[in-house]
Amino acid sequence: MKVKHHFFCEYSKALTDALEKNEVPYEHDVWAGTRSDSVSFDLYEDQASFVEIAALAGSSDVQSREYAEQELLDAEWLTMRCFHPTLDLVREEEAFAFSEPFGDGKYRHRELVGTTFYLKKPVKWGKRHFVSDGSLGNQHLFCDPLARSALENAHLPLQFHNVLQAKTALPLGDVFYVEILDVLPQEAIVFGGGEEKSVCENCGKIQYQIDSMYLLTIREEYLKSHVLCKTQPIFALGKYYTEPFNLVSNQVYRMILENDLSRNLVFEPVNVKRT
Repeated sequence: MKVKHHFFCEYSKALTDALEKNEVPYEHDVWAGTRSDSVSFDLYEDQASFVEIAALAGSSDVQSREYAEQELLDAEWLTMRCFHPTLDLVREEEAFAFSEPFGDGKYRHRELVGTTFYLKKPVKWGKRHFVSDGSLGNQHLFCDPLARSALENAHLPLQFHNVLQAKTALPLGDVFYVEILDVLPQEAIVFGGGEEKSVCENCGKIQYQIDSMYLLTIREEYLKSHVLCKTQPIFALGKYYTEPFNLVSNQVYRMILENDLSRNLVFEPVNVKRT
């Protein structure tokens, strides 16, 4: 496993000189109408130049883990999410319940209460088979017909919902929301591994703040009767909205690889706690 840092920071010649000297690829953006230049690049902690370049870049970075292929193949259970959101859902008020307003059009809490989703434009799948949407988060998956067929043939605890065209309310036909039916109780989660419990001062709603390096820990006894499941939607990367974690067994992970469905998906090992 390697730790990668994605930096997005203010341009300086000293920084770009160091990146070029150490042969680190980067992007230099000049923002039109402003005097601001930015630099973005990826750097691994085990690179010899990491300390020097990180000091020049400052703290504007997002960390993530990258696993070797064999590490993932050896994992009993893995989390599964999309790499980044690419859909642009509309008519969100038909799928969500919003509560605790705190400004014009702003709410502290949002709960998914439906599985009817709308798009204005069809999905450009390319070589991908799964996508997600920014308003739902990367844990909520949408798939194409090929992925649906493979998952249905595996007889997994899933339900597929048509995504509708916003203007006509007719099924688009080539994109489906993937609903994971098996939900773990909160007792299955071992807390104390990096999450921060947050209690809403207005309504008492509890959520757990996490960052991009959070590692999920699940008690083994709660996984024995499952091959694919999810946690309750109690985790938040942001301040207000929560998501679940999707979990797949090694068996399901290998099936996804064998059917060449893993593009745009991110898998990370789950820490399974034995009694």
